[in-house]
Amino acid sequence: MGGVYRATFRAINSRPLAASMMRRDRRVIGNYLRKRDNLFAWMQSGSLGADFIRALQAAGAVRQNIDPAMTAHIIDMLSYGHLTIEDFKPREECPPYEAVLEALAAMMDRLLTPEGGVNNEAGRDVVRQIVGAATVKLEQAKQAKAVKEASESRS
Repeated sequence: MGGVYRATFRAINSRPLAASMMRRDRRVIGNYLRKRDNLFAWMQSGSLGADFIRALQAAGAVRQNIDPAMTAHIIDMLSYGHLTIEDFKPREECPPYEAVLEALAAMMDRLLTPEGGVNNEAGRDVVRQIVGAATVKLEQAKQAKAVKEASESRS
């Protein structure tokens, strides 16, 4: 689980716009957040949800004895806190981003890895399935938007 967290937040941190989107930073994203059908309304959350935790449990990649909803909520708290801490604390008082990321990933590994070890390949399959489903959903949203815009332009 720490590996998923590490990879996700390295990707987010390497792209300032992605980080601003995850933070829903109004200074960067602006009025777009107020649009009714914005991408954030579609995504609902950038979180690792309870369904994801359940899927990882079923695959043997996460401990069975944890509550998926509570675990997802705690991961969200850590994730959004990790992304927004500099809104509350000066950067110079924070440990380096990469060191915090590694510490959080290690904590997740210790707390979420099944006692008998993790089935990494099954976990990767879950991630691939979720990414594939999200890609399909995004394409459907793009197509629906294109159809709507074409219909409006004819009117």
